[in-house]
Amino acid sequence: MPAIEPDGRNVSVMIPTFNCAPYLRETLQSLQAQGEALAAAQIEVIDDCSTKDDPESVVKELWPGRVSFFRQPNNVGMVANFNTCLHRAQGQWIHILHGDDYM
Repeated sequence: MPAIEPDGRNVSVMIPTFNCAPYLRETLQSLQAQGEALAAAQIEVIDDCSTKDDPESVVKELWPGRVSFFRQPNNVGMVANFNTCLHRAQGQWIHILHGDDYM
């Protein structure tokens, strides 16, 4: 099998989140700071039906049109939300970046 080199076009950065919109802001800003390294990467926030804040508004404010947003129709729990990240990822390299982490 040939080696797969991550080059941005085959990378998915999937961000599971639940009730952490203030931290999500910092997470997305840390991705923006990566510059061109992630220009072609898929970046998507997967929200587990947050009840205390609105992560979609953070995505739209910070990176409209660049970062995709998916909201679970109901709270499915952490493991199922991670699995949704994996199912939605399109890249050969998948980075699960939690909604309160930095890159």
